[in-house]
Amino acid sequence: MKEEQNLNKIAKYLSDNSDSKEREELFAWVKENPENKALLEDSMEVWEVAESSDLEFQPNMDAAWGKMDERLQAARDNQKPEAQVHSIARSRFWMRYAAAAVILLGIAFWQYPNLGTKSLEKTHTLAQEKTTINLPDGSKVWLNQNSTLQYEKRFDKRVVYLEGEAFFDVAKMNGKPFEIFAGDSKTSVLGTSFNVRAYPDENKVEIAVETGKVAFSAENKPVERTLLAKGDFATYTKSNQKVEKLDLTKLNAAAWKKGALRFKNSQLTDVIESLERYYDIEIEVDNNKIYNCIWNNTKTYEKPKLEELLKLIEYTNALKIEREGDQKISFSGQGCE
Repeated sequence: MKEEQNLNKIAKYLSDNSDSKEREELFAWVKENPENKALLEDSMEVWEVAESSDLEFQPNMDAAWGKMDERLQAARDNQKPEAQVHSIARSRFWMRYAAAAVILLGIAFWQYPNLGTKSLEKTHTLAQEKTTINLPDGSKVWLNQNSTLQYEKRFDKRVVYLEGEAFFDVAKMNGKPFEIFAGDSKTSVLGTSFNVRAYPDENKVEIAVETGKVAFSAENKPVERTLLAKGDFATYTKSNQKVEKLDLTKLNAAAWKKGALRFKNSQLTDVIESLERYYDIEIEVDNNKIYNCIWNNTKTYEKPKLEELLKLIEYTNALKIEREGDQKISFSGQGCE
């Protein structure tokens, strides 16, 4: 029963019909052991093969399995004997069980929202995993952890769909726009670089422009767009469909991609937010006045260690910083007026 539930979650995820809770449960299950991760990866491969087949209402299972068996045999030929036994056993049982469930359950949801039935490319990252994608038009995307990017393989319209966080370096193409749909927001550019954060469990979509110009709007209100230039930062609030350009510079919006943190006379509220996102931790303060303190620091920290930064913040701001487990930290002190 539990195996069927996990396979159902895989099917819903691959067909874009899972909610944020189901995705979190799936990714947590995948992290439990290598077998679970392998099962998801195998199912994604079968799904891709079946999707590339000439489907109408029935999945071409024979064609999908024929291609998959070729790939599996090639992989087995390169493995050691003891590894082959494990691979064959898993592929013959788990692969067929998983793929049958994934394809047959997912066929009911075959229509992808906003993308129709055209052939798609889909890239997903798990926790603590990042990847780089080279798009057909020469644009480049750095995809952060727990994120998904999808687009049509032909890429004629230069449209991508993002769930999570990514940094885009968009190539210019004879005035042809490049569009990103993320969390009910729309970003349109010609050639520029910028960071977009649009995780499904967060109420806001954020965009920080590094170079060039960007048009940012609600997906259903493209005319009411906000123009952003180098250094600009804006948010789109999902609950009220409002775009707001903020009078501040987000120094660490793309820190996850660059592997560096900057704190130039930053308020601790910005420092704390940067640390939480960069290290995937939670920081609590026992006094809201702590947020008002300024960290007078102009150094750029390349691949910084969390403990070193915490010691510096603790000393320069007269705070007491304590760990509460691996992912939780508390700040206490008088704070600043």
